[in-house]
Formats: sequence, structure tokens, C-alpha cells
Amino acid sequence: MLLQAWFPGDADGEALRQKLAERLLELGEEHEPELRSVADEDWSASWKAGWVPVRLSPRLWAVPSWLDAPPLAPGEVALSIDPGMAFGTGTHATTAGCMALADRWLASRAGATVLDVGTGTGLLAFGALALGASRALGVDPDPAAVEASVANAAANGLGDRFEARLGSTDAAPGRWDLVFANLLAPLLERLAAELAAAVAPGGALLVSGLLERQGPSVLAAFAAQGLVEAERVADGGWLALRLSAGDTAAQ
Repeated sequence: MLLQAWFPGDADGEALRQKLAERLLELGEEHEPELRSVADEDWSASWKAGWVPVRLSPRLWAVPSWLDAPPLAPGEVALSIDPGMAFGTGTHATTAGCMALADRWLASRAGATVLDVGTGTGLLAFGALALGASRALGVDPDPAAVEASVANAAANGLGDRFEARLGSTDAAPGRWDLVFANLLAPLLERLAAELAAAVAPGGALLVSGLLERQGPSVLAAFAAQGLVEAERVADGGWLALRLSAGDTAAQ
């Protein structure tokens, strides 16, 4: 796994390296960050060069807003996404894993309601709507994500079925048929009770953002809330899980 980040050229390199190393240890990653100088360029244009249409699931594509969708087979849907400053382009294995699980689950559950915790660009919520969900709420603590998700909903003709709110589970009262939480393992464990409480009877919680080795501890946190593994997708060391109440996990 490679994580790259950019910082201002006048930053204190050694202090930054030390802080990053400490944060990685907190996340269970024992790696020393490497710093190097990078020539300035038009980043707002250059980052787009490597992004191409991505198949997220058997029925769904994510397409950069500045590109045309590929030829679609009957039953396939393409979503136009412009991330702006928000997270969620569809290129990461965790997003595709969540969407593959959602595709299968929604195939027999038209009209489901959806909550997307940490919605970012809104991609997972939009995917669920495109595959038969009736309405979706996206919550995110980042104002840029709220702005981007609302804009993307409008661009895909989903504005009347999607709402975005600033916050987390506290901004989403009630219970939902399908809950997405593509976060990080420590955050999933911390929010386990709130996420489990948001799932309606007979519903499903799709969690990702965790490495395969982090699966047992995340599953233990949700098992304590009455949710157990029903299905999983593993890709490149990353894991996406569908969790359901113990008596319905096999469905």
C-alpha cells in the first residue's frame, strides 16, 4: 500500500515526518515516511489525467464528469462524478467492494432507504439509488463533501432523492434499510454502536476502509452490537463486509 500526500514547501520537514510516523503507528502501520521535494505544477489539472471510468459492480460505473461513459450493456448505469475537494472517486478497492455487496443486496430489495456515513462525493449513496433504492441521506463532517455530494446528485438527476447533512451518525436520526460506512477500522470500532442502531430490522450494514488483518477486531466490535458477517469482498488486502443481525445473516 502506498499513501502519498502533498504539503507546502515551507513546512518543517523533520517535524512533519515525525508527526506522520506517530500517526501511522496509531493506525497500526510501522512504516517510516519518506519526504522529497516536488516541483510545482497545475495540480488542479494534472490529477485528472490518471482517472478513467471505473466499473464498481456488475451494474454500475463511475465516470469522471469530464469524460464520456463507456458503452453500457442493458441494465448497466453510469454515474458522473466530480470529486472537487471531497473523497470518493471509485478507484479504491474499498469503494468497489462496498458497491459490489450493495449491488447484490439491492437486487431483491427495490425501494430500500439508504444512509451513507462519511459520504464524500456521495458515490455510494448514488450507486444505491441507481440500483433501486428509494431515497438516501449522506452525512459527512467535511463541508466540502456536503457541497460536492449535492452537486453530484444534481448532475446525475438524483437531487430529489438525495439529501446531504454536515455531521456523522448524530445527523441521521432514525433507522435505514441499508447503511454504508466506508471509513477506517478504528473509527468503525468507535462508531459500532451508533452504526448498528441505524440499521432497520432486516437491513444491512456495509463497512469497509479496513485491511484484511483488521477484520477480526472490527467484526468483534459489531458482534457485540448483534451484527455478524453475512458476506465479504476482499481485494488487494482490503476488506468490505456486509453485516446483518445474527438471525438474518445468511440472507
